[in-house]
Amino acid sequence: MLDHEVSEEDARKMIAQSDKERALYHRTVTGHEWVDARRHDISIDTSKIDFAKSTELIMKYLELI
Repeated sequence: MLDHEVSEEDARKMIAQSDKERALYHRTVTGHEWVDARRHDISIDTSKIDFAKSTELIMKYLELI
């Protein structure tokens, strides 16, 4: 995290705060929890496959619907 002059610990805190705010916004606007997989058409664990494969997967999915 040296590129932004933020320690790893501070970066983790910033991400956690951002996630909390995003979840609150989503819940306020939709009335639903953003982590509820039943509310999504597709979910991809990008820690398992890279951007290119994720894109390919989405495109194949779109062809099927």
